[in-house]
Amino acid sequence: SNYIEPESMEETWDLEGLQQALMNDYMIDVDLVSLIERDETINADNLWNVIHQEFQKNYSIKENSIGHRPMREIEKAIMIQQLDMQWREHLASMDHLRQGIHLRGYAQKNPKQEYKRESFEMFSFMMDQLKTNAIGILAKARFKGEEDAESVSQQAPDIAKAKLSHNDGSAFQPSKSGQKKNDAKTFVRGQEKIGRNEPCPCGSGKKYKKCHGMITQ
Repeated sequence: SNYIEPESMEETWDLEGLQQALMNDYMIDVDLVSLIERDETINADNLWNVIHQEFQKNYSIKENSIGHRPMREIEKAIMIQQLDMQWREHLASMDHLRQGIHLRGYAQKNPKQEYKRESFEMFSFMMDQLKTNAIGILAKARFKGEEDAESVSQQAPDIAKAKLSHNDGSAFQPSKSGQKKNDAKTFVRGQEKIGRNEPCPCGSGKKYKKCHGMITQ
């Protein structure tokens, strides 16, 4: 849809850009321009079917070359790797959103409603990135057999032992005096204590006191 908008005229289609994107992202080599020239009745839905069938054909060839079981192991490992990476980034984004959501009130917006809306959009974006990245990796990777499946599986994180959580402090209520502080930290550094005016080691470019130093207070 980035190259062919739904219900758009054929004159507005960017077929060459779509062909290049399919090759770069999914290793799908299909001549859409020639296809349109041969059959003028093809619409956007027909093109999607052609692309989907081509992807399935290429993926079936890859799976047949290494076997059904190794392919499922590789798929599972890559999905876990991508989930681990995307979830960590999502939690960091949620922390940043939680810290600044009260500013929506200055724009005459309800911070609690805005938090619900924006957090849902961020979660949807994370799921889209998870699927897009996993499919792209599987489409472009080249595997030899069961030894590759075992190697990829060993690199996947053990999600059974992972603690997927972020600070549960409320952005909408003031903290009570004497309340026990949350011991969870969003950034762990195994070196000397960081000065409050020093750059934050997370790479944000902010001072530590304005970034992770503020989160962990």
